[in-house]
Amino acid sequence: MKHYDLTTYQRMYLKNFYEKIHSYYVKGNSKYTTLMGEILHLQDVLKFLSHLPIRGSYDEEDKAYLNHIRSMYISLTNE
Repeated sequence: MKHYDLTTYQRMYLKNFYEKIHSYYVKGNSKYTTLMGEILHLQDVLKFLSHLPIRGSYDEEDKAYLNHIRSMYISLTNE
């Protein structure tokens, strides 16, 4: 499976994603349904976002998950 190294720019966005999603989570929201109909459990999302920079790379499966997270981030930012 192909792996991608995180860039500095991506690390910055992961931090933004984490902060926005964490603020949504602490308001009492435990899951989120994306525009594509995917249900994301926010504890899992936050754990993933906190561990990904430590790991330093992601694969195709992570890439798909990140796209769902990005969709959620965009929706939350535009509310």
